[in-house]
Amino acid sequence: YDFTSNVEATVIIRDMMGKVVITKTLGHVSGDQNIPVDISSLTSGMYFVELGANNSKIVSKFSVQ
Repeated sequence: YDFTSNVEATVIIRDMMGKVVITKTLGHVSGDQNIPVDISSLTSGMYFVELGANNSKIVSKFSVQ
């Protein structure tokens, strides 16, 4: 993700029921960032990944097989 300014960011992964299964606090980041998250503990299924920065967030769906 490309952060246009120095922001405090967090990655949250939720299961299909909305339960938080992984939270990763990134702290203050800026510029183009690659954000690795270890999902090896997740079981097969669909999940939502939420990238939050300041008062904005982006949500995407992904599957684990």
